[in-house]
Amino acid sequence: MRATRRRGVWPKRGGRTLGRLALTAALAAAGVLAGVTPAQAVATRTVAFWSMDEPAGATVLTDSSGNGRHGSVGAEVATGTRYDGATAHRFAYHNPVDRKYVPGHVDLVPASNDLNPEGGDFSFSIRYRTTHSFGNIMQKGQGGTAGGYWKFEAPAGKPRCMFRGGDGSTRTGYTGTSIADGRWHTVTCNRTATYVEMYVDGVRTSRLTGPTGTIANNWQFSVGGKSSCDGVDVTCDYFAGDIDWIRLVKGSGGTANTPPTADLAASCSGLVCTYSAAGSTDGDGAVQDHAWDFGDGASADTASVPTTTHTYAQAGTYRVAVTVTDDRGATGTATRDVTVAPLPELISYVGQATGNANVTTHSVAVPAGVQPGDTLLLFLSQNTHAATGEPTGVTGWTRLDRLDGGNATTTAWWKVAADGDAGTTLRVTLGAQSKGNLVVAAYRGTDPAAPVAAHARATDPASSAVRVTPNAPVTSARGWGVSYWLHGDSTSTALTPPPGVQVRSNSSQTGGGRVTGLLADSGGSVPTGAYGGLSATAAAASTTTTTWTVVLRPR
Repeated sequence: MRATRRRGVWPKRGGRTLGRLALTAALAAAGVLAGVTPAQAVATRTVAFWSMDEPAGATVLTDSSGNGRHGSVGAEVATGTRYDGATAHRFAYHNPVDRKYVPGHVDLVPASNDLNPEGGDFSFSIRYRTTHSFGNIMQKGQGGTAGGYWKFEAPAGKPRCMFRGGDGSTRTGYTGTSIADGRWHTVTCNRTATYVEMYVDGVRTSRLTGPTGTIANNWQFSVGGKSSCDGVDVTCDYFAGDIDWIRLVKGSGGTANTPPTADLAASCSGLVCTYSAAGSTDGDGAVQDHAWDFGDGASADTASVPTTTHTYAQAGTYRVAVTVTDDRGATGTATRDVTVAPLPELISYVGQATGNANVTTHSVAVPAGVQPGDTLLLFLSQNTHAATGEPTGVTGWTRLDRLDGGNATTTAWWKVAADGDAGTTLRVTLGAQSKGNLVVAAYRGTDPAAPVAAHARATDPASSAVRVTPNAPVTSARGWGVSYWLHGDSTSTALTPPPGVQVRSNSSQTGGGRVTGLLADSGGSVPTGAYGGLSATAAAASTTTTTWTVVLRPR
């Protein structure tokens, strides 16, 4: 039996609350909201629980309730499919207008009176996802069946459960909101002698009072469409999508609900911890909600998603707890102490050297502290678009790119330092005399084979004093970000750096037509995702600029 299941993710950090509020508002606007309470079955005796966790190629639909209500898997149904953490049965798409008859499309369970509501309380819960706005999802009996029937369908993507007694009395649980959004949703329908109601993701969407008589037929139970159809005289109404699990509950007198058992596993890297409650179990149903307390004042509700991540502001030991809730409202809690500490830095800054001149050949000496294996970054900004040669004196450079920006050009290179590079003068010759800012910076602890994980460069034709670096992807943990700004105006001698960076070089030439270069880095590890969007400010606006971001990969 499955321990827990994931639902399509609402926005993170409190996303469950946002999702419920959004659904509640939509239902209220539609005029169908009957109340907002936790969804739970009115009946108490589980008669069948199909967890639909069978591996690929399975032919038996296993009832995990212990009642032996096993069925057969349709030949077309794909078992063992995975989506967003759940293992499910996948039902193929068939366009209703084609009126196809595909007998292998449905799962079938032999007839049993346990699957009939009869005259008492009866409930079902199902977790499914689809992007299609049609389909009979499950049913026992069909229109005209002697003894009445019940079914669950989603016309226009809006779930609806219908109970029709043998005397023709009918009540429907429904919602006016489509959930055909490709996310996991849990729907519960309750039928009693006096009303029929529906819950969607814990929100009660309707309650219609009135009797539905006695429902008892000898039809088999079908999942994914009708059990008896030909596609012509009787349409098959095939469901297309994934079903994670189905639970049927009937009457009273069954065993009391067993609370779920929570399990909490943790894995931390630096201040970032990943938590999992996937080992939680519920012996007579399924875990439907996970509420987290991270021990630092922060919390989250991830609904049926059993995993989450959390970043702590500082090192320490925190008491973390997860509370899981099953499909009948019972809870279980697990706690553990988790110790987090920053990871040691792998990359370090070695040194830099800068040259500012108005010459044809620009030169600078590699910092004396450089060791073989260090990464060297080289930037040359010139106040012309003249041709830019390759570095000489110190060889083995790889050009990252060359970019014109207004009246200036910037070229960037990298290399892994070799024996004899430290203290050696490197030179770059241009096609014409130009004022230029030439800066070389060295970093240690980088990947010796591919130290530059990513880079990006940009220019902006607008006249501005503020220059912003582009974003570059960060895919490796404990990588560093390096930024370079070129700005050309006749006033600036340095740029005002953004907060949070370590400035390594910030200088210019003299006189008119000069270009100012600012080199800075993160001074420590940057989180995976993207690095950039950092603004430096000049003394005067101009249209001459290039900005660069380089991400260094750690050893």
